[in-house]
Amino acid sequence: MKLTKFLMLAAIGLAPLGANANWTALTDRDDGGRFYIAARGGLAMNFGGRLNNSLGGMTSIPFYAEFDPSTGLSTGYVVNEELWIQMGSPTPTEGWAPIGVINFGDLKPQKDLEIRTWTTNFAIGGVLPNANNIRIEASWDRISESSYNSTPLLGGDVVTVGAPASMLLPDLDVISMSSKLSTDIYMAMIYFDFFEGARGPGQLMPYIGLGIGYASTDAIVSAFDYSGVLDGTVLGLAFEDTATGAFFLSETQSNGFAAAAAAGFSYGLNRFAFLELGAKVTLAPKTQFKLSNPLGMEQALVETRGAYSLYGSILAGLRFEF
Repeated sequence: MKLTKFLMLAAIGLAPLGANANWTALTDRDDGGRFYIAARGGLAMNFGGRLNNSLGGMTSIPFYAEFDPSTGLSTGYVVNEELWIQMGSPTPTEGWAPIGVINFGDLKPQKDLEIRTWTTNFAIGGVLPNANNIRIEASWDRISESSYNSTPLLGGDVVTVGAPASMLLPDLDVISMSSKLSTDIYMAMIYFDFFEGARGPGQLMPYIGLGIGYASTDAIVSAFDYSGVLDGTVLGLAFEDTATGAFFLSETQSNGFAAAAAAGFSYGLNRFAFLELGAKVTLAPKTQFKLSNPLGMEQALVETRGAYSLYGSILAGLRFEF
């Protein structure tokens, strides 16, 4: 499916070149348009991997806290009312007291998203007739699978509300999460090559490029409420698999507009082959880590800040012009 999208984009973008192609040998001034194919690979990384909590207030269930009878201070243990009832105690026992409800949106992501992985790029393009400094191409970038794992995913100090004994709960941690990410980017690019004379052997051609397109990030999320704090809450009831006690294995996508800027140089090895080395910065939709269930419901856990994610890549490869 991904290859079909790429080939359709390439066919639409390169159709005008077929009628104008000049298949004669190179001269001092080559006025003919040419097709090319390119394969590139290298390293990719993300910038600005700070995350936001996407849960918001996920419970209206009262919580109970345990207190040390000798000091009156909390021991740090909390249990929600639903779980307390499941344990067979409809009312709190001695040493426990209601503390109100917890807004899980107050918890902070405990780890930034850092992507360091391989990337590949395949492109079909062409040199414009009578404008040999300009190339257009349809490209497909694949940012290989990377992982984001965090235990706890969310944590921090929260203040409960709605009870006479409302209190500060220090260092409340929830959710252990592991995930796999991969990104596909489909782009229409235009490049400007800086050179004089003919395109050919020994020619060093710096270039700049811009592009727009579409990006899709797949996230496979495996999560577990290891602290048990979320049992019986809206989140737990909707997304926990009662057979395993873990959240349902979830696969979601973040799709949308993408844009890129590139710079580098190519070097003519012979009349048809060019070595490339360059850098590219790509703007893609923000990355979201979501839970889902068999009913089709979704709930984001965390997501990158801002409307977009930013990726940088260093690419080397070969381009063959025909």
